[in-house]
Amino acid sequence: EDFDHDFELNIVTKTGKTITATTRLLRTVPIDSVVVQFPADDTLARVLTYFTDDRSQTNFYRRMIHQSTLDSIPLQDFALDDRFSETARFVFGTNYEFAEGDTIINTLFHISRDYYDYFDSVQTAFFSNGNPFGQPSPINSNLGGTANAIGIFTGLSYDRVTTIVRK
Repeated sequence: EDFDHDFELNIVTKTGKTITATTRLLRTVPIDSVVVQFPADDTLARVLTYFTDDRSQTNFYRRMIHQSTLDSIPLQDFALDDRFSETARFVFGTNYEFAEGDTIINTLFHISRDYYDYFDSVQTAFFSNGNPFGQPSPINSNLGGTANAIGIFTGLSYDRVTTIVRK
């Protein structure tokens, strides 16, 4: 794992057009803990996921939570920056929706500003699609060159914790 050097993308298409980009692999931010909470006399629990942000720099994160398998549709999937919290300690929570024995998979990605902007623009475009009152939304891309490609070139580092819900 090389966290100190840039990675470069240089592609030349069959027609001679180019696609270029630069990114850097960010250090993994570990999940500190995953807490399962059952209210008194209830059969459904919520899950709280804690991690610590390095407040000396601006950071961006993508949080995903799956139930049972990574092949399932995520129950939560969003990106945010560390301005979301006024302290270094972050907590993500869920609804009270998990039964004893459920498998919960928490993933925390430490992402670049370029990836955050790309992810956010794709989400905005998705929610604007089909809305007759919505403004067209451009996709933010970190790809350059003469091919006019749109997308993201990034390295993904993440921490993942799998938890079996127990009372």
